Amino acid sequence: MPVVVQLSDVVEELLTQLQSTLDDDLSDTRLLSCRVLSQLFSCARQDLDQDRLHTVYPCLLKCLDDSCDDVRLAASRAFSEYLRCFHGNYDVAMYRAHIEHIYDGLLVHLDDQCIDVQQAVLGRSAFTLLTLNPTLGVSLYPFEAHCCHMGTAIKHPVPAFIPERHSTRMS
Repeated sequence: MPVVVQLSDVVEELLTQLQSTLDDDLSDTRLLSCRVLSQLFSCARQDLDQDRLHTVYPCLLKCLDDSCDDVRLAASRAFSEYLRCFHGNYDVAMYRAHIEHIYDGLLVHLDDQCIDVQQAVLGRSAFTLLTLNPTLGVSLYPFEAHCCHMGTAIKHPVPAFIPERHSTRMS
């Protein structure tokens, strides 16, 4: 008789194993780990403990610094799915430090040498983070100025977000 295993029964073990493989020496292993995490976050959104999720983002931020463009791109996609795991009862005030740390980590990658990574961070992760915590503030102009300065074309502009503590007003 086949044994039926629910994803919720193995998600904790999967997260632990995948986190350890994000540090692997082989870029293919890191790439596959990011891809699997992305799928896991997508499929198990409601089954993931939000406190446990906070242990994952430092590993994903580290993958955004990877020397391989494909790993950085997969990590940015995983971040987008990761941020969607925080549902309605997420206490933004209580976890504000985590949100700001994620924001700061993502902001650095708007200067990424790979335009696809820049677009993925801005288009997916940044927008999802903004919907999680609208108090970060919204402004398209600082990002446009940043892109013009870097010589980057915006393929699909979405609002860049600027936390209140870093915001600058343009008149």
